[in-house]
Amino acid sequence: MSAGQTRVLPGLPKQRTVELDAVLASLSDEEFKALELMYSKEFKNPTDTFVLALTLGFLGVDRFYLGQPMLGLAKGLAGLIGVASGVVLALSALSGLNAPLALNPVAETICLATIPIIFLWWLIDLSLSPHVARKSNERLAIDLALKVKQMVAAGINFDALASVQEAKEPILLTILKIACAVVVFFALVAILISKL
Repeated sequence: MSAGQTRVLPGLPKQRTVELDAVLASLSDEEFKALELMYSKEFKNPTDTFVLALTLGFLGVDRFYLGQPMLGLAKGLAGLIGVASGVVLALSALSGLNAPLALNPVAETICLATIPIIFLWWLIDLSLSPHVARKSNERLAIDLALKVKQMVAAGINFDALASVQEAKEPILLTILKIACAVVVFFALVAILISKL
């Protein structure tokens, strides 16, 4: 690497930390190539994260993508509660006040309060999703750079590393599977409700 040249990896924050710059500068060209190979298999694209947050974020899919399963689960449950509240309110409004689906005032207030809170959570998380992806990538780059250093110390050949890298299922295929499952679920719920 020539003097003054900055090593670049995709998906990192614009303002990189001193720690990341120091770790990347300490790598030889061969080590950096190994880091690029490993990093390219695991980094999270901030644009993909934003699209996931925009389309399926209410189900927590973006957080699962970022490797935060507990937050994804919490967000998904909250999203389902918001969707259920919306369905209950819609059915209550359509059924009229004297029908069995009419809500008492407390239940209606809970449903009306739940939807904006969950929408606000989704909106805030949507705006933060690219930043969270970049910070996650920064931590990943540092961890992998240190791992490369350990591999050099252990005498591992980087040419062998390239052939050993296992192929992952493309993330968009996984997302498509999840989206199809969600659509099928809601279609079944709609069919069951229409039969009542």
